[in-house]
Amino acid sequence: MAARRGLNPIYLQDLAESGGEPLVRDVVRTFLDTVPPRVATLRAALGQGDHPAAGRAAHSIVSSAAMVGLTEVQEAARAIELLAAQGGPVPPGSVSALDRALADAPTLLNEAMRRAFEGTQAG
Repeated sequence: MAARRGLNPIYLQDLAESGGEPLVRDVVRTFLDTVPPRVATLRAALGQGDHPAAGRAAHSIVSSAAMVGLTEVQEAARAIELLAAQGGPVPPGSVSALDRALADAPTLLNEAMRRAFEGTQAG
């Protein structure tokens, strides 16, 4: 299965093969439900200049994105995490990059789920 920009479909395919469709749907739903509040926490921490809290929020987004294979979300959140860890300012463009990557997430995940389910039914 070819990778699409912003997504490595192997992660959901592996989940589908090991835990079936219910597990994949649960993991994706959890991602879609939990990441927006984490982004809000990230924004609030940045607004308050709380770099440790911003770093923790960004790290949690990195981890969540890794579970579902959203590579662009991972990269954008990791950049924020590293900047926050250095205690320096996080440019608004870094948060905008995360926002752009997250905007594509539902479409990418739905496509990856569809392909993962097709792959498990074919085998």
